[in-house]
Amino acid sequence: MGLETGSQRSLNLINKRNGKKQYVEEHFEAVKIANELGIAVDAFTMIYPWEDKQDLFDTTKMVKKVAQNSVNGVDEKGRTMKNHVDSTIMTPYQDIQFFDMIQLGELPGVAIIKEVDPANLYYKGNHAGSGWPYLKTRLRREEYEEAQAYRNSLRPKYR
Repeated sequence: MGLETGSQRSLNLINKRNGKKQYVEEHFEAVKIANELGIAVDAFTMIYPWEDKQDLFDTTKMVKKVAQNSVNGVDEKGRTMKNHVDSTIMTPYQDIQFFDMIQLGELPGVAIIKEVDPANLYYKGNHAGSGWPYLKTRLRREEYEEAQAYRNSLRPKYR
């Protein structure tokens, strides 16, 4: 499930539904319904380079709530099922909207490396690392990576 973000501001900017407004509260409702039906959610969130401390806080709050929500069921080994939420730093590849927006200066405080090696941009799973294609971001790189590592630390240990 692509929860994307717990920040309404970022959710509005990414325009996930092509103009039909989406609300963070809908993420919580979707997770609640799935969990009540005995379905553990495997979701992901993104960290965006324009986000400020409040945006990071809002998404971390959402990740905590999803990770801690109880699932009505057990897995094939008889273990209580748990939700899993992954977090990565958004990479704006060439020819996608965010790359163009950054290049045109439409996202204040964000600049991208123009000739970045694609091998340095992939998500590195269990070590909670992502590539870093940015020359400039709203916050320091370490603040985004700290939020990412914390969110990923909330993943179930049995996965």
